[in-house]
Amino acid sequence: MEVLAKRLGFSETERGGILSHFIAGGQLTAAGVANAVTSYSQTVADPDRANTLDGLAVHAMTLV
Repeated sequence: MEVLAKRLGFSETERGGILSHFIAGGQLTAAGVANAVTSYSQTVADPDRANTLDGLAVHAMTLV
């Protein structure tokens, strides 16, 4: 997740949140990573940043 966060420009807060959603989701697959990104984005207060994160979900899946 650390390498993925660096490649996609996630902040430390975002990285931690996405990791938490990934673990909680229980899908330890590439699709689980994409799901964690979109799940986490729903908790982000800034709608523009949430939209950006949603847009990065599939890219995150292809990187893992």
